[in-house]
Amino acid sequence: MQLANQLDPRLYPFQGQEGRRSYRVPCRLPVYYRLLPPTTSPNLLQAETTPPTETNPRPSFICSWTLDHLFSNLRLSDQLQARPDEPGEPERSREQTEHKVFLGETLDLSVDGLRLYGDTSLPARQELELAILLPSHPCQVQKIFGRVVWTDQEDDRQVGIRFINMTKADREHLFSFVFYWQRQLLRGKIFNI
Repeated sequence: MQLANQLDPRLYPFQGQEGRRSYRVPCRLPVYYRLLPPTTSPNLLQAETTPPTETNPRPSFICSWTLDHLFSNLRLSDQLQARPDEPGEPERSREQTEHKVFLGETLDLSVDGLRLYGDTSLPARQELELAILLPSHPCQVQKIFGRVVWTDQEDDRQVGIRFINMTKADREHLFSFVFYWQRQLLRGKIFNI
């Protein structure tokens, strides 16, 4: 890896999780992200890493099964009437942003985390659900949970995110992509960074 750093200074090492040495690669990939509510955040750290099932679904904003399951037993009363709200400024609560999906872009990516430039500012320790669109044939979506570990002081829309609760398969898939991208950078085949 010392040769890789001599050939291209954009590939820089850093100390990864659990003391492993890891490499970030500069890349601009689309990322969809959703803020996780504080009530579910502690459960995320102790969540199982087994694949989701119908009785134990993995929380996801790209899954319609959850909505179907939630509304399957819903019965509305015939006596309910809808009343329009009074005109005025709508209240912006945290609940409205917890279910909204935002679009961002990676600035660099590693097996342990990424640097994100997003639509909104994010506080430190905010936990997110991410969907990274990895270029391949066909295009693949990598769904990962992460936590904001730092925010850029000059531009608060640029944040560092560390991945949490990754499965072994997700880690291996991301590692193979980072390795492939690093190799293409060194060969001079990728110029859009």
